[in-house]
Amino acid sequence: MQKSNSVFVLWSVLAASAASTACSSGETENGGSVYVVPSSPSSGAGVMPAAGTGVSDMMAPSSPAPAATAPTPPSETTAPTAPTPATETTPAAPMLQAPMTDSTTPPAAAPPAADPATPPMAPKIVLFDGTNLDAWVSRNSGGPAGWQVLGDGTMVVTPGTGDIITKQKFEDLFVHVEYKTPVFPANVMGQARGNSGVYLKGMYEMQVLDSFGLPPQIDGCGSVYGIKEPLTVACFQEEVWNTYDIEFRAPRFDNQGNKTSNAVIVSAKLNNVLVQDNTDLPNGTRSGFAEAPGPAGLMLQDHSNRISFRNIYVIPR
Repeated sequence: MQKSNSVFVLWSVLAASAASTACSSGETENGGSVYVVPSSPSSGAGVMPAAGTGVSDMMAPSSPAPAATAPTPPSETTAPTAPTPATETTPAAPMLQAPMTDSTTPPAAAPPAADPATPPMAPKIVLFDGTNLDAWVSRNSGGPAGWQVLGDGTMVVTPGTGDIITKQKFEDLFVHVEYKTPVFPANVMGQARGNSGVYLKGMYEMQVLDSFGLPPQIDGCGSVYGIKEPLTVACFQEEVWNTYDIEFRAPRFDNQGNKTSNAVIVSAKLNNVLVQDNTDLPNGTRSGFAEAPGPAGLMLQDHSNRISFRNIYVIPR
């Protein structure tokens, strides 16, 4: 609209100039007339259309402006999709199947039946539990045992009252005895130092003595007194409890009272150390009863030392 108004004004100016200025005319190639307008510094040369020629005819056809197109937005990139988590599946419990049975495999053998000829294990017999000496008598008189029972569960040799022996009599048996030797001056040595003994069947002595630190001796701790020295010295020093565990087999006699086999210390452990192993006993030991057939009691020796004893029991075999 602004461009048409400018053309109209130009036409008005030119028409006014035409009245006073002679113009020359010519024809265009297509027969139309044009007015040649002289050049002027202000207006410059120009060509005006002849009468009947529209303004639009004078305008060069212009290419239509390309229609503005909205900018193509950048391609939208699809946001990465979070991976679909794998579906958690609870592992199926294994199917329990019965074990395959091989028809060629023989069935498990049943445990062997007990041998009716094997006697059942005899019960433990407690001979001293720390409370009294009811299971014991004096060797000399057969009356009550004269040793002292203390309130701490021990009994102590009362020197001069003699040996004590059990009322109950045994043959083959296992013996458990705990003992403790007292303190002596350094100048007291040998058989005077903590002497006593455990007599099996009242006849065979396993020696009790403070032999701590000495080499094995035939009359030292762990020996079968006068018959066999110990394999090693295993007794503890004074005022420390020692433990004897003795497996004994009594001698055998025929119906006429003749000995057919010797007694044997099958094993003897002192403080859980083996000191006698299958030791043959050709005769009884000193201060014990003479060998004789039949059962006899377990004896403890009074050797004039205050030896302490506790926890005494046997298991007959």
